[in-house]
Amino acid sequence: MGFLGYFDGGDSAGAMSPVPAALREQVGQLAEAAFVSGFGQVLLVAGLAGLLAAVVVGVYLRRPLPA
Repeated sequence: MGFLGYFDGGDSAGAMSPVPAALREQVGQLAEAAFVSGFGQVLLVAGLAGLLAAVVVGVYLRRPLPA
C-alpha cells in the first residue's frame, strides 16, 4: 500500500510501466520517500518564510517608517 493509499492507482501504473517488474516495488518506495521528503522541505521553507514575514511586520508595527 502506498502513502495513505494515494499512490495506488491513478497515473502511478502508467508512470511505472517503463520500469522492469522486478524493480517496481523498490522504485515505488523510493519515489514515495522522495515525494514526502520534498513536500516536507517545501513546508519547512514556507513556514520559515512566514515566520520571517511575521517578525518583519511586528517590527514595523512597533516602529513605523517615518513619513
